[in-house]
Amino acid sequence: RLQQGPLSIGFLTPYFQEAIQLNPDLDLDVSVEDCVIKWRSFEKGFDISLIGLNLEKEDKEIIAYIPEVFLTLKIEKILKLEIQVKSIEVVGPKISVKRISPEKFDLSFGKYEYTEGLGEVFNKLFSTDNLIKNFIKTDQIKVFDADLIFIDRVTDKSWRSFDTDLIITKNKNGIDSVFNFLFDHEGENIPIKISSFYNYTSKIFDVGVGFSNFSSNLV
Repeated sequence: RLQQGPLSIGFLTPYFQEAIQLNPDLDLDVSVEDCVIKWRSFEKGFDISLIGLNLEKEDKEIIAYIPEVFLTLKIEKILKLEIQVKSIEVVGPKISVKRISPEKFDLSFGKYEYTEGLGEVFNKLFSTDNLIKNFIKTDQIKVFDADLIFIDRVTDKSWRSFDTDLIITKNKNGIDSVFNFLFDHEGENIPIKISSFYNYTSKIFDVGVGFSNFSSNLV
């Protein structure tokens, strides 16, 4: 049956939806339109795919939309007939970042334009004790081939990357992240890699940046 296309398992949608809910202190709800089993490739095999994921505020205002999300489950929990997500993978989303002032950024994810909702979420993550450590139950979030648009109103510059990758991994000591993007500036491709580690105890970010073909005129 899977050879003919994805197989809907919509009756399990509430269970997977519950498994990816964010920390209740964020006052956000995750809703999903459908859940399917999909054959992705010989390398990745079968995946659980959530179709139409919405991130909603308490008043049901949608502040982010992701067309499709792939889940990897923890095998040891499946054997206990439990659903616990090991990693979340998003492929090809549209992410827009607008720098309004040195202190203020607007952010949009998917089809919803710039709202203050996502900015509020990030502010709360870093200002509330222990919240960033427990913002979601999964161990890893992976974003591949994102369409990233950055607009800087302060310097009146903008750029775009169609090949943006982001991997965020949680462990007992902190959060590792690797951010790779490639953007075109006046016909020149600039590859940049940003690695960071957030320590739960010290609440300090260590950040490293790697780049090539870089021009200070881009800043």
